[in-house]
Amino acid sequence: MLFVNYATKRNNFTVYRDLLYEDFNRHNCFYCGQKLKTTMEVDHFIPWVFVRGDKLWNFALSCRHCNHSKRDRLSDRHYIRKLLDQNSRSNNIYIVNKEYKIYHPDKIVEMYNCAELNGFESGWMPKNHK
Repeated sequence: MLFVNYATKRNNFTVYRDLLYEDFNRHNCFYCGQKLKTTMEVDHFIPWVFVRGDKLWNFALSCRHCNHSKRDRLSDRHYIRKLLDQNSRSNNIYIVNKEYKIYHPDKIVEMYNCAELNGFESGWMPKNHK
């Protein structure tokens, strides 16, 4: 018998990437600020291995270098405010209503603290890259 754990199945991020780029006007990497080109990626602000879900409120559009460098670490705490600001702006009411049903800004801080207490390395910052 084959057991499939659908709770940890990952989604296709194309819709999220496009939404973050266009609707949230994120044309620069969330972390390093460099202009995004063809290598933009969707990063789970709080690592997927902790949250185990793909939710818009936990996504940051990043360059490939930052996404691969950050991996399963928590970014520096000052990025929390930036994510909360991003989450407060959207022109797409349908997506916000669907994706943010149970979202509350305090949850991000709570989840960040909980991930840190559970041993996730925190304080990641991008290094200069080209």
